[in-house]
Amino acid sequence: MAEIKVRNPAHSEFSFSSLEEFLSTIRSGGITADWEIWHQIASRWLPVSLHPLFGSADGRELAEP
Repeated sequence: MAEIKVRNPAHSEFSFSSLEEFLSTIRSGGITADWEIWHQIASRWLPVSLHPLFGSADGRELAEP
C-alpha cells in the first residue's frame, strides 16, 4: 500500500505507512473532518471527509477495510 499523506488545518503534513495506523488515528480523534488527504492520482488535496473509510462527522462507525 502507498503512503497515506494528510494535512491539518494549519497545513502541517503527516504520513501514515499503513491503513491500520491511519484508521486508528481517525478513531482516536487525531484526524477530524477539517483535515485534508493527498489524492495522488488527482495530484491535489481533498477533504478527508471524502475518504470512504473516514465515515462522517456525525460520529457514525467507520467502515472496515
